[in-house]
Amino acid sequence: MPYATNADLPVPIHKILPQRAQDIYRAAFNSAYERYGPEHEAVAHRIAWAAVKRSYVQRAPGIWVRRPLH
Repeated sequence: MPYATNADLPVPIHKILPQRAQDIYRAAFNSAYERYGPEHEAVAHRIAWAAVKRSYVQRAPGIWVRRPLH
């Protein structure tokens, strides 16, 4: 199901990602969910994580920081 707000995201995602990363995750998930449908929800989650990882990197367990701009 699409997420209306960041507060609706699964608890682990809501707890570990910074606010902007949550925005990215939610937008990517909702877009993929709309495109591929509810039968491919797992795919939408993988796409959302890939979108987050383009802009953020995990420095330690539970600590995500913005990737440096080159």
